[in-house]
Amino acid sequence: MNLQNRVLLVFLVLQSVILAAVLWPESTPEANEPLLDGVTREQVVELATADISGRGTRLVLGSDGCILPDIDNYPCNEDTFLELVDEVLGLTKENLVGKTSDSHIRLTVSERSFERTIELILSDGGIRKVFLGSVTQLGSIHARVDGGDDVYRVTGISTTDAPVGPVSWIDPVYFATPEDALLSVTVENSGGRLEFVKDDNGDWGIGEMEEGEILDTEAVDLLISKVESMTIREPLGKFEDPSYRFDQLSALVTVRSLDTDGAEQTRTIRIGAEFEDKVVFVVKSSESEYYAFVAPFGVRDFVDHTRTNLLVPPPIPTPEPTPAP
Repeated sequence: MNLQNRVLLVFLVLQSVILAAVLWPESTPEANEPLLDGVTREQVVELATADISGRGTRLVLGSDGCILPDIDNYPCNEDTFLELVDEVLGLTKENLVGKTSDSHIRLTVSERSFERTIELILSDGGIRKVFLGSVTQLGSIHARVDGGDDVYRVTGISTTDAPVGPVSWIDPVYFATPEDALLSVTVENSGGRLEFVKDDNGDWGIGEMEEGEILDTEAVDLLISKVESMTIREPLGKFEDPSYRFDQLSALVTVRSLDTDGAEQTRTIRIGAEFEDKVVFVVKSSESEYYAFVAPFGVRDFVDHTRTNLLVPPPIPTPEPTPAP
């Protein structure tokens, strides 16, 4: 091998070593270090999640519990708040996979391309932000702390642990009544007024039936189940927007029931406009300060049902055969 070839070989070996150091750097010395240094659970008073489209939720934890400040302080789940905080603070520098800003886009942890961001706001006003990026294998994901270039492959967290919709942070049940506490349900809509009352056997009826009429008990039971548990798609604020159209209700539901002390109570659910683009109705319960979006399945029966379509359709008579000529 001549001198020129030897020099070329040495150059190629050095180039390979440099590329390996850049593309597959090792991180063993830092493997047990926390991704966020010097932050404790007690310091975190607020967190915010966001995706690349701009959707996100902000939560504040105070002496009165967890609230959503952007939705008129709607109550949220403190345990869910702390679970995400614990997951973020539990991340460690397990495996360093990038050391330069050039790797951020490739690993989906850049300012312009990411799957999730999680901001922890501390009691001293400090903000620590983590980018979650592409999934590398089952149970691991790329992560980067804002302000740094290092990208790590971490475990113990996923994008689903940091939802951007508010409903994931709250109790989704907006209106509930135990089945055995229900006394009557009255529905008023454009088709008239319907009153559902239990008989002595505990079966629901709609008043006197005319001869030949048969009540569709499955349809009635399905309607009644909507006041036993109504879940929301998205919480709204405390103030009525004109677009809700509560001056022209789609339906008014009045529920008579027994409270936990056995006393009779009357509550209402007002159903306003349907937002077809969002596939929701807006509703307001008399026992809540807040308006809410509800999926059509949860309220459509109150809006559309009339007495007629709660009856079993009469059988279609079979035509008499035409006699042969």
